[in-house]
Amino acid sequence: MRTLLAVAPLVFQDATMLDVVESHAASLECEVEAIHEVRVALANTPVGLLGGYEMPAEDAEGFAEGLIFLGGFVVSEEAGVLAVHASYAMQDAVHRPVAAGELEGLALRHALLVEVELVLERVEARQLATSLRTLQRTSLPSVTVRAVEGGALLLRGPASGVAGMARLLRRLDAEEPPEGEPPAWDALFPELDEGMTIAADESLLAVVEGYAELAGRRVRVAQRVRWELEETPTGLFTDAPVRPEAVHSFVEGLLSHHGFVFDVVETGGDPTFGLHRSGGVPFVPRPVFVEGAESQTRRFLDHPATLFAAVVTPRAKDARQATTSMRVLLTDTSTSALLAVGANDVYVVAPGAQLGSMVGLLCREPAATRVVIPSAPPRKLERRSDGRPHTLLDALEAYAGPNVCVTPASRAVLERTPATVDGQPVTEVTREVVERMLVQADATTTVLSDAMPDQLIGLRIGERRFGSGHRLVTLEQLDEAGWFPSLLVGVVLPLEQLEPRRAATRLRAMLERPGRDQLIAVDGGVYLAGTLADVRERVERIRAYDAAGEIPDRRGR
Repeated sequence: MRTLLAVAPLVFQDATMLDVVESHAASLECEVEAIHEVRVALANTPVGLLGGYEMPAEDAEGFAEGLIFLGGFVVSEEAGVLAVHASYAMQDAVHRPVAAGELEGLALRHALLVEVELVLERVEARQLATSLRTLQRTSLPSVTVRAVEGGALLLRGPASGVAGMARLLRRLDAEEPPEGEPPAWDALFPELDEGMTIAADESLLAVVEGYAELAGRRVRVAQRVRWELEETPTGLFTDAPVRPEAVHSFVEGLLSHHGFVFDVVETGGDPTFGLHRSGGVPFVPRPVFVEGAESQTRRFLDHPATLFAAVVTPRAKDARQATTSMRVLLTDTSTSALLAVGANDVYVVAPGAQLGSMVGLLCREPAATRVVIPSAPPRKLERRSDGRPHTLLDALEAYAGPNVCVTPASRAVLERTPATVDGQPVTEVTREVVERMLVQADATTTVLSDAMPDQLIGLRIGERRFGSGHRLVTLEQLDEAGWFPSLLVGVVLPLEQLEPRRAATRLRAMLERPGRDQLIAVDGGVYLAGTLADVRERVERIRAYDAAGEIPDRRGR
């Protein structure tokens, strides 16, 4: 009879992945087998848990396999041998055949490679496998799906991922979508008793370590990611005291703006979070799957750095056409995906803030965005000690507005951008002056956390990345006062006379900055995205075209 842990609980403060594998193999009464290169990699890969953690016996199997998977390894188990492989080589490793009924019992085996045949009753297997192949061309999937004889699908990969894919496929095959349980939000993001103060001069690593300790969260960080966190400052202009109810959103906003994402593995007790660099070294993420995503967009917006996945039924009648148009909106295909599945459903994977906007766009139900840029008293710019002219960075540091963070690349641009308005040096900083300077410098701002009053705004200048992307808002919100004109937003504009697809093709000519500016056809209208000032102007122009029933050519005819 197997015991979950045959040895004393292992403290992971200074352990390597080889220690975890050997402890896990002992609990399974197995011998460890690995080629030389893999064994060396295991010995040289720190566990990477921030703060360390004692493995409780009842949580041992899921916890150990979660760490192995997050560390970039998978295992095959047969005849008393636990063979370890690098994740990128998993397709060539031995997969244990299992029956579909065994999958739920393997839901915590995150690293164990298995394969299972799944028979679907309503969905055509070969067509679905072709659709899912889109996912398999990215770093997103840990599970491969292909059609086999008899109208079945063969699923191969880590057991917990296969179990999750099987649940997804059964959902698509059901006559009516099951109600399902929403994720245990309180377990993922527990209510905190204390807030935290984030210093402007501390590193992101210090922030994550303090956050993990405050929230009691297990966070696993690869060595390369740990180094990047240590070298990356918060980018805040001033220290930020954050209330308990806003801590999760604020910290995730900081991480999101600097290009980091969380994924989650369930480990029997508390979940373990992996922290990765978006677009960096490839990894196999494990997003949190959410049932009933249409009613939970507000939740997604509060967690901009956590990867989520959802299946939604779009308002459009043709899900394939909708996803083809919307795919250009994905900011990072290493951590996001969008594809039509089933009869008329859409499978979406993305960090929370982007997924919330995507679901809102598909269902035409944007969540309310709570952003108010507070007024601040005028501030005089004191003469610099080096006698040089003031820069935009000096002006923003003097401005006592909302919490604003910048990336190191943007800070470098701000340091060499003169603080001027219409060519005249700025001597006093007000909100109006800040707004004009940001627009003049072609800067963009992003809502990272709108947990009032501890909101966080991200600022970028001279970069091609746009962080969490454009926040989906309503037409009514476009006219609200109190937002920066440089704020990145997206809005759906219904059309009465113009045909959406033809109009979108013609109207794209007005876009000046591809990537930052976006315009696509949606069911019954067009989706516009860009800075608030630009979107307002384009909405009025397109409304005039729609009223006239035609779009003039570039010469105004």
